[in-house]
Amino acid sequence: MAPTDGISSFGKPGQEWSLSPQDQARQAIPPIRGYVYQFHRTAEAWINLADDHLLYLEVAEDFAKIAKHPCGLDDVLHATQVKDTRESGSVTLNSGDVLDAIRHLIELQERNPGRTVLLTFLTTSPVGMERKSPLSSGRPGLEAWRIAAIGGDVTEIRDALVSRFPDGPIHQFLTSSPDELLRSRFLSALTFACGEQDWIEIEARNRDTLVRRRNEVRSSVDMARRAYDSILAEVIRTIVSSPTRELGKLAFIECFQSATNIGVPSQLLMDKLEALTVEDATSARRLDDNALKMLARSLLDAGSPLGIQNLFSDAKASSMAALCSITGVDRSVIEPAKTGERDAPRRLAVRALASIDDRKHLVTAVPGNGKTFALRQLADELLAHSDLVPVFLPIGTLETWQQVLTIISDVCPSCDPEGVLRDPRVCVLLDGWSEFATGVHLAERAKAIRVLDGARVIASARQPDKYDSSFTVWTLEKLPPDSVQRAIKLARPDGPAPVPELLDLLRLPLLLSLFLLSETDATRPGELLRQFHNHLARNLPENFSDVLCVAASRTALATDSSYQRFLSEVRHCAAASSISDAGLLLEQLGTIVNRSGQIVPVHDLYWSWLVGCGLLIDDQVATATRHIDTSESLTLALQSGQRAEPKTISQVAEHDLVLAAEIDASRRSPTSLSDLSTAIERGLADPRLSVRSRAGLAGLESERPEYLKRALSIFSETNETNHYIPEWAEAVRPEILWANRSTLTEWIGSPGTASILEVIGKKGGAEWLPWLENLVAAQRVDPGEAVATVLACSPSLPHWAYEHLDALAKSKPWLLRLAAEKASNLELARWLAARYEGIVGDGPRGSGGWFHLNKVLVACGDDAVFQSLLDQFCSMSRRSQELLCYAVADRGSPWIAKFQKAAFASRKKTSEDNPFHRLSEVLAAEIDDATARQWITDGYDNEGWRVLVARHGNAVLPELVAALPESFSDQHYISALANMRHLREAPETIIPEIMKRLRGNMQPMAMQHALEALATAKLPGIRAIVNWIVTHAAGMPAYHIDVSIRLYEAWHQATSQDILVSTQLGTMPYPTWATAFSAARWEDHFTPRLLSKQPEMATEIVLKQFGADDAKAEAVLQQVKGIRTYNVSLFRRMIGVPRLAALIPEVFIGCLDMFSASDLIALLHSEHVKQDMLLFRLSTTSNPLHKPVHEELIKRVLSEDTNLHHNRYIASMLRSYSRHEVLQLLMETTDPSDDRSIWLVREIESVRKQRLMNEALQWIR
Repeated sequence: MAPTDGISSFGKPGQEWSLSPQDQARQAIPPIRGYVYQFHRTAEAWINLADDHLLYLEVAEDFAKIAKHPCGLDDVLHATQVKDTRESGSVTLNSGDVLDAIRHLIELQERNPGRTVLLTFLTTSPVGMERKSPLSSGRPGLEAWRIAAIGGDVTEIRDALVSRFPDGPIHQFLTSSPDELLRSRFLSALTFACGEQDWIEIEARNRDTLVRRRNEVRSSVDMARRAYDSILAEVIRTIVSSPTRELGKLAFIECFQSATNIGVPSQLLMDKLEALTVEDATSARRLDDNALKMLARSLLDAGSPLGIQNLFSDAKASSMAALCSITGVDRSVIEPAKTGERDAPRRLAVRALASIDDRKHLVTAVPGNGKTFALRQLADELLAHSDLVPVFLPIGTLETWQQVLTIISDVCPSCDPEGVLRDPRVCVLLDGWSEFATGVHLAERAKAIRVLDGARVIASARQPDKYDSSFTVWTLEKLPPDSVQRAIKLARPDGPAPVPELLDLLRLPLLLSLFLLSETDATRPGELLRQFHNHLARNLPENFSDVLCVAASRTALATDSSYQRFLSEVRHCAAASSISDAGLLLEQLGTIVNRSGQIVPVHDLYWSWLVGCGLLIDDQVATATRHIDTSESLTLALQSGQRAEPKTISQVAEHDLVLAAEIDASRRSPTSLSDLSTAIERGLADPRLSVRSRAGLAGLESERPEYLKRALSIFSETNETNHYIPEWAEAVRPEILWANRSTLTEWIGSPGTASILEVIGKKGGAEWLPWLENLVAAQRVDPGEAVATVLACSPSLPHWAYEHLDALAKSKPWLLRLAAEKASNLELARWLAARYEGIVGDGPRGSGGWFHLNKVLVACGDDAVFQSLLDQFCSMSRRSQELLCYAVADRGSPWIAKFQKAAFASRKKTSEDNPFHRLSEVLAAEIDDATARQWITDGYDNEGWRVLVARHGNAVLPELVAALPESFSDQHYISALANMRHLREAPETIIPEIMKRLRGNMQPMAMQHALEALATAKLPGIRAIVNWIVTHAAGMPAYHIDVSIRLYEAWHQATSQDILVSTQLGTMPYPTWATAFSAARWEDHFTPRLLSKQPEMATEIVLKQFGADDAKAEAVLQQVKGIRTYNVSLFRRMIGVPRLAALIPEVFIGCLDMFSASDLIALLHSEHVKQDMLLFRLSTTSNPLHKPVHEELIKRVLSEDTNLHHNRYIASMLRSYSRHEVLQLLMETTDPSDDRSIWLVREIESVRKQRLMNEALQWIR
């Protein structure tokens, strides 16, 4: 009997109750089934709702979504009508429901003129063929509708609809509308989704979705699946009793969170949490190791960039060999020094980022420095030599997170893309992070960060962004100068050595590659790119390069990165130049290809150069001034010899005076254009510093000596008022200063002198040495700053610098960073090595200045320098030895082994004293067994055993076991036990050897080492740890529970496996159980620390268990950093308590963009919240729904003295506004004639890469 058949009797067999036909007729199964289907479909829409969308139930159709328009000008209403009508047969263009849907769409559009209204007709019925009035083509009417909606001919469907609506407004619209209007307003606005799955399949899919998204609320699989019942109930409650019938993403997260959280109210919970069983579980739907690695290889191959070397089939063998020598160089990254921190920043090999504790890394570098190659090189290395699987995703041209997921699903249609990215075995490599999801799509970047919460991620970017607070930011160092010199010598054995300025330029891998393969003598990036292109285009039609450039510029101005758009522009421009077969010529050139419908150039800088040349050729520079990011393109084009017409410069000057001056300088004319000169003079005389600053920048960019004095004076003003403007450092050119030394000498000593000397050090050469010597002799500059500049400009040490060098190295060592960056002053490294003990040994304790000295040794020193240091090492003070070890570790093989031998032989190790701890952390392949065993004898047991394990693996285990005592009781440190942690994958036999000795009075360190030893046996070892903890939980210190969770998480990350603990409250992963159990037994230090690893549980405990205990709530919340989902109850709890309110910006840093505007305004008005910190944290958000907050903040910063840091924070908040929206906001809140407003607008322009105000201080609409 079908479910919809009437039931005529019911009850136990033999004792049935009979019903009349009337009772059977009243059994309303079909409408109930329809409602059930609607509820499940509505729940599906809510679960998948985007961050800034709203869902309305039973308002416009069964449910309606209000979404942000892609252009940001207005919202989009997307209504959905749900029908479970499969048992009623198919649907056609004649179906009453279909015709009603058409009428309702028109009605909604007429009631909301000028706004976008969409409707989806969703049904379980399949598409059928019309019996009455069929279409002449024999095609089903709804299929003809679909084809016309996506661009097909509309004639047939128009005729069919006219016959079904013979009169009225719909008939009038159908008969009078042009084809495109009919398609855009009508056919594309109504989608027929027919043959959809039934409610049982939808329910299963929704539960699976919650399981996949369980990490968003830190839920177990079981609890996430069961949470669907609560979500469905909330949908029904909203329909029945909500006055607004509105649901949003935040409400979904709160409902999901509430349904999956475990509170910890009392001792009763401890009783219920008593472990009943422990079982293993493996994550469902995960790929096996081989399948995952095959996917990774496919993604890496699919994302492979064009190889420059492949375009040079005629390159000399010596040039190719030189290029190969560069690709083998190990690249390093350095953590930028943070203001106010005394510790030295870290420096690591790129490969090390995949293994250190930090899980999210952002590798930044200027274009051409090899970010993509470094990531791909890391991916290849991981695939070949690591258990970690790299998933490489080129995302720079993508706008949405769904597009990123599609890259994976295209390669592996059967896998869950987000599941792959969250897989603990995976390291996600995102290439082009700073170009992904910009402007109005910025919220997609926040979505990516939330999805990747907990994943290991290494991303590349041109520069860090405020949104990147979850990343550890690194700078990719340029190629070492000695490697560049060797490559050039290999390619050009008889050629001259490059001058320092060229050598520094060629430390960028792209430019070095072009230099080697093109055999060019160019000295600027634009010249190198031009000669590279000309070499490849030498056999193409004469005008094809201009065609290519213009096509690239038009595509860029259209902000369309699709290959089809670009190819269309190429063909159009080629036809205008009478060039045929443009597509074939483009293929023959080989520098730009089509990958998944997107433009993929041989390098971003090459594309940028094409765009710049095209703007100049096509006379579109003035149009491009709205886009600040085109300035890089124009600079490259100008460097390559392209020129602009005078009228173009005059037009540009109206919108961007600085850019106009740069373009004018490229003309090399003895006189400036009158329009430009007038504009600069007017700006220099303006009383507002914001205007004078731009005029001063224009004066520098013009390279006209008549502006230099006044520009320097304005630069001093910006320094005096603490206005740091990066563009000034970029505009200062040492060659112009050198030609006008008299003017510069007059100015030297004014505020800003140190900054100018730094620019000279970065970009200048040895010609500056006599001038700097004279300034020092005349006491015009600080001797240390002058000497630091000299050491960067020259590869030598001038005699007059020696008397100042000691004081510089001891008191201002950070000034030597420029010399270290240029990495060419070997004499400085020798001088420093000879005096290392005297300089570092006497340095102030706690100072990080030694780091800069070490950088000089590593970057500028040679093997002789390190041999000199080794000869002195044993006679150095403990402090000098300790700090020198960092330089040795950075220098690498074979020096690590040499220093280790000398260091460990010089003194025995004690638990209280190990000045060689940095050397102890690194492993040297050159150490043999005899040396390792001697180290063990001398107290360096950790170092020695690690070498032996690395050399022999588990073969040393019997020796370690034999050295264990019969019992671990009352023993603090057991060497053999402690060093078992070095084993990579110990056999299960290690478990009973450890377990039988766990008795008596276990000391904390011995217990920790026992747990670490057990963990080396992987699953059996982790299972043994969990069983031990749950068996002895009542007496187990929280510290050891913390250790067990750390070991468990490391194993889980490597295997995707879980061990589940079954209790009266249900089944949960071990960390969840251990944290909940420990939380009920408060320990001042470890309870908050444990809870910080389970933020959602910590939230529940603060709200329930510590609802009246502010001290404990504060202790927990101080440890919880960056919860990812907004909990309004937690906010209410914190905002009302001063000591808790102060923590809000840090606790909610990961979800401030989810706050309501009213809650953020409450924060702005709280006297207990540090407003500077709040402003800084808000700069990581960009949500147009927070417009009232942004209005208030703008008014606040404009009421104070100009603070460019605060302006930048505000600017970051406005990144995702559309141009129209941000202009509207600024027109409402700023005064374009006010100096403070101008500073703010210029910062907003800089962040958004859009010109919003012209030089006449008028809005550019």
